[in-house]
Amino acid sequence: RDVLQLLQNESGNVQLALEETGAYDNTLVIITSDHGEEFGEHGEHGGLGHGRTLYQEVLRVPLVIAAPGLLTPTEVTTPASLLDVAPTVLDLLGLPPFPQQRGTSLVPRARAAVSGNDLPAEQSRPIFGEVDRMDRTQVRKVSVRRDGAAAIVDLVTNTTSCYGAADRFELRPTGSCPELAELIELHRKTAVRIGTKPPENAADPELIEKMRALGYIE
Repeated sequence: RDVLQLLQNESGNVQLALEETGAYDNTLVIITSDHGEEFGEHGEHGGLGHGRTLYQEVLRVPLVIAAPGLLTPTEVTTPASLLDVAPTVLDLLGLPPFPQQRGTSLVPRARAAVSGNDLPAEQSRPIFGEVDRMDRTQVRKVSVRRDGAAAIVDLVTNTTSCYGAADRFELRPTGSCPELAELIELHRKTAVRIGTKPPENAADPELIEKMRALGYIE
């Protein structure tokens, strides 16, 4: 309740409101969004709003983290996922990660960026997106982005759209992208659908090694 009152400060300045109450040095402020919006950029293959496609305009959202005394202001250019937010907060607070958490803390990358090192290995980290819902028709898609390139698999029509790293707005689909398609297949094999329990049997060691070789896991 107190935080909500601070955010509703008449000045509209969150930092000023926190400073006025003496809470600024002990408060983490995170600004982000759960999705972006599309406005017909992809014609008949896209749409308006969100929830039916996995193009970059729907998945790219702001992520601003203010942690006075813990992080030096800087820009981190390595890819990140919203799954990373919770692990980052736990790391900043000195708390252990959740068991089986799917994201990774962004703190090491933020601190490395201050010294001009964006951790090159993190640039190749695959970032996945998913949509599975009924909206007039069934919508089931999985996407992956790695090194600027993207692949979007439509699980209803069993089709794959590939986009090169130079195609920033994903408007010119290319031919096949077997490496990205393989990442999506690995993701589907290891992902656990909401509302279901993880399999009790151990993961296939050969599959684990293949995922590690592709940079999917450490």
